[in-house]
Formats: sequence, structure tokens, C-alpha cells
Amino acid sequence: MNTSELSWDIFHFDKSTNTVVFKNMATLALFSERIYGSYEEELGAALVNTLDLQFPKLENTIIAHMPVSVDVLQNLARSTRKSIVFSGPLASMVAMLDRPIRGLEYIELRWDSKFYLYEADNFVRLSNEALGRTAGIEWVNFTLRCKVPEFVLTGINWTHVTVLSLEIPLSFSTLLPAVLAMPNLVKLTIDVEDCEEEELITAVEYLFNIREYFAEPSTTKITNLRIFCLDGPAYLRLEEQIPLKAAFEMLTWLIPGAAIEFS
Repeated sequence: MNTSELSWDIFHFDKSTNTVVFKNMATLALFSERIYGSYEEELGAALVNTLDLQFPKLENTIIAHMPVSVDVLQNLARSTRKSIVFSGPLASMVAMLDRPIRGLEYIELRWDSKFYLYEADNFVRLSNEALGRTAGIEWVNFTLRCKVPEFVLTGINWTHVTVLSLEIPLSFSTLLPAVLAMPNLVKLTIDVEDCEEEELITAVEYLFNIREYFAEPSTTKITNLRIFCLDGPAYLRLEEQIPLKAAFEMLTWLIPGAAIEFS
């Protein structure tokens, strides 16, 4: 469904009962692209559900920026057997994961400041709370896209995250200690496509002097480190002046078990 408001009443065919059973639904996908000014405004766009919704065979749930009431969101999370991909506000992630989800194999949570800038000031607290509720899920993927200047990951505690994708201002002095402290992280993607030239120069200088900031290689479990868009059109000029790949390859000393991929 691709609509700014969702009404489950359109599936309520049997008026003799308040129950709606989606007997054979294996995958549910809900999409929207509207931007709201607050969490309260977003919840207000989701129609209140008065039905007993049941999904006995639901395996995969995908929700992208769609306002969904808390009760329906929690129902979908508990009904999903295999995977959940959720792009939305952190407050909704916290609500969705209000209790442990047993048997779920994969969850991917995505937060983008373009849609949820109103949560930026409380990002660390809310993300810690949401991701702290993913214990027991085999694969926990968190994708973070934030264009807020001077945004840093100081104070994060993402113990259960196994796959992390970042498109944030490059501040390796705070970024590296944060991700290296994540005990279950095995794959890290850093997207530098939209970085400013000055930001890249600072990052390269830091990486070339990496041994001054770390006494020894880390013991992280990271096995795959992907640097995204170093070869994109925006970097043709920069690549002649700034040895980007060589700088990022310095991370092989800090993360000895990781294979570095440039794309």
C-alpha cells in the first residue's frame, strides 16, 4: 500500500465479526514518503484501528515511513516470523519492540534525519533504547542517515547490532571507538558520497595517523568493511588530490580481520 493514511476497514468484509484474518499473507509492505513535523503529528496521521487483525502466516513485514498506530505496529511485530524491515521514527521502533520478539531471524531498522529531524536531539537515548530491545534476533541491521552538522555517535550502546550502515558526518575520533566497541558487529558500511572536501581531508589525515590514536589493533568481530561511492563522479577531482583509498586501507591495521571493499 502506498498512501499517507491507512484504514484497515477496507478489509472488513464480514460485519458479523470484529476479526479480520489475512489467511495466506506472507509479506506485508506499507510505504509512504510524507514528512511530519513531530512524532505526535505522525501518529495522528495513522487511523485508529478498532479491528482484531490476525496474520497467521506472515513471514516478512516491510514498513517505510508509513504512519502506523502503536497497537497495529506491535501486532505486526509479534506476528512476523522471519524478517522485519522498518524505516521510521525511533519512538516507533521503541514501541514496536515493547516486548521480546521470539523466533525472528532478521530485523533491519532505518532512521533518516530527512524524515525524522525532530528526533535528532534525542537520537542517542532513543536509538539505545530501540536497539537494546533486539536481543535474541540473529541478525540486527541498523541503517543511519543523518545530515545534521557535527552529528556524532558519542554515548551509543548498540550491543546487538550485527550490520551497520552509516551516512553521517565523518568524525573518526568518535566514530571508530563507537563501532569498535560494538561486540557483535560483523559488517560496517560507511557512505561518503556527499561529504565535503574539507571533511574528507580531515578524515584522511586522521586515518594516516591511526596508530597515534590506537595503541594496538582492535579485537572487533568486523569481517567486512565497505566504503561506498569513493569512485563516484563527485570524487573524480578529489581522487587526484586526496589519496582516499590509501587512507581507508590504513584501517586494515586497526581492523585486522576485515576485508575492505570499495564501491
